This record gives sequence, C-alpha cells and structure tokens, in this order.
Amino acid sequence: MKTKFIYSNLVVLSVIVFISLSLFQSLAGPHGGTVRKAANFNIEMKNSYGGFYTYLLDSKLKPVKNKDITCRVKVFFADKTSIHMQLIPCGIDGFTAESMPPLFSSCIIIFHVADSNISAEFDNDLLFVKQKQRK
Repeated sequence: MKTKFIYSNLVVLSVIVFISLSLFQSLAGPHGGTVRKAANFNIEMKNSYGGFYTYLLDSKLKPVKNKDITCRVKVFFADKTSIHMQLIPCGIDGFTAESMPPLFSSCIIIFHVADSNISAEFDNDLLFVKQKQRK
C-alpha cells in the first residue's frame, strides 16, 4: 500500500516537472534562432555578434526556399526612432542584412510571399544591448 502511494506520487511529480520544463523552453528554429508564429508560417530570427539572419519556416518548422520571396525589417531603437531595411537573400532559405545596427531594441520582420505579407516582432536579445538599455 505504501509502495503504491510513493509510486503514484513519483509519477505525478515527474509529469509536472516535464510539463513545466516544456512551458519554459523557448522555441529554437532549425538555424538556432528564435521562432515566432506568423499566420500559417513561422519566422526565425538569428541575431548574433557575427550577423543578422532571418528565415521563413512552414508550420512544421521546415525552411521555405527564398526564391520569389522578399524580406524587409523595421528596426526600432530605444529613443523611439525606427528605420526600414531591405534584406538580401542568403543561401537557399535565408535573408541577411548587409549591416544591421547593433543597438536596436526590437524589430518587425516582414516577408512578402505570393501577394501577402507575413510578419512577426522580435526583441534584440544580444547581451550588450540589454545591458546598455538598463543604464
């Protein structure tokens, strides 16, 4: 009787731990970036010290080829100013910026696919940007 009680409590505790872990994990895309849902698609942004990349993904997180697709980004700064930038194709499924301003606070990535716009908003998660914004 005591063994059944301990076993059932362990099972319940294990389920709670697994559910809580899945709730707090951020969704990472196939290129190692952050993913946001956008209409019937997903958008992945990978912003690193080496560059800014974005990818259009299908509903199953598979990259969509960049042929016949354009991408632009609206970049927002802490002082409430913003700029628009056209991104250039990179590889077979990505887009990149020739020179991305490093201290932006957030951005909206907009893909133009078959006469429709697909967009999502992202924060700049680079460590030095977050530290600078706190000061």
